Amino acid sequence: TQAVSSIVWTANPGAGIPANDFQTFSFWTEGLPTNTDKLIFTAVQTYSNGKVVTWNQPTPPGGPDPDNPAPELDFVSSNTTSDASMTSTASSSDDNLARWLGIGGIAVGAIGLIVGITGLAAARRRRSTGGAA
Repeated sequence: TQAVSSIVWTANPGAGIPANDFQTFSFWTEGLPTNTDKLIFTAVQTYSNGKVVTWNQPTPPGGPDPDNPAPELDFVSSNTTSDASMTSTASSSDDNLARWLGIGGIAVGAIGLIVGITGLAAARRRRSTGGAA
């Protein structure tokens, strides 16, 4: 008896999507309907330059994609392999790679910080003792 009727994503000032660029938006939900095999959404996108694009055109079965297709969510039975489940697995792998690269970046940054502090301390010691560089 209750349903979300709209979702709004708002960019931080100065961080909008440039005109003609693409951005993926995600949301999490539960309690999807069981009496349909597809949900079609209407999306209104306002770009950073003020241009407004309405993504509301249906994609005809077997036909060419429209210029501004409406986002669709297709439901598949749980006993079949779908493109959505394969995409989810790829995203999970990408996420793991990103995490390891992030951890590696933090480690390299920490090593750089230690080397920098050590060098600065050595330079100050030399300067305070009058030693040659």
